[in-house]
Amino acid sequence: VNEIFKTFERTGDKPYMLVSGNTAHGVYRRSPDLKTFIDISGIEELRSYKLNENSLELGGNVTLTETMEIFTKIANENANFGYLHEIVKHIDLIANVPVRNNGTLAGNLMIKNAHNEFPSDIFVTFEAAGASINVSSASGWSFTGKSLTNTEISPENLVKLDMNKKIITKIVLPSYDPSKFIYRSYKIMPRAQN
Repeated sequence: VNEIFKTFERTGDKPYMLVSGNTAHGVYRRSPDLKTFIDISGIEELRSYKLNENSLELGGNVTLTETMEIFTKIANENANFGYLHEIVKHIDLIANVPVRNNGTLAGNLMIKNAHNEFPSDIFVTFEAAGASINVSSASGWSFTGKSLTNTEISPENLVKLDMNKKIITKIVLPSYDPSKFIYRSYKIMPRAQN
């Protein structure tokens, strides 16, 4: 992740775009002013997940397909994350298999950030689940190695945030006691295929 911020310093004020799955290009055409594409698909710390006692942390570059697999595994093993089965059913209706295989959680949320009118199912399901999003920034970053600033915000507040030279490092989903909470989501769509 530190390398991303070093790259930000090298690009200066030139318009840039972080790229992993790059599926957003199919929904919104990118600006012709872009000068730099920064490929972040190989950054392992953004592609991992970690289960804690009361939360599940997913790296921002976890794909939608990987998310479905992780959610299914964890929901089967831990009743307090059983609600993830509902989110898996919802994600299964997003776009199509090739898009889900390449599109990332952070990428989907960043489309919503750039285009508030975008009907992001990831945004809606994560907001309803009480997820928090970890955003890293580095004002004053330099090659001497200043530390990153990490902020946790809700999906609702992410759409209002200026994400210039910031990255979504992880999404955190809480556990819920199934005897006290029920999670349901519904996708309204003209058909179940893209």
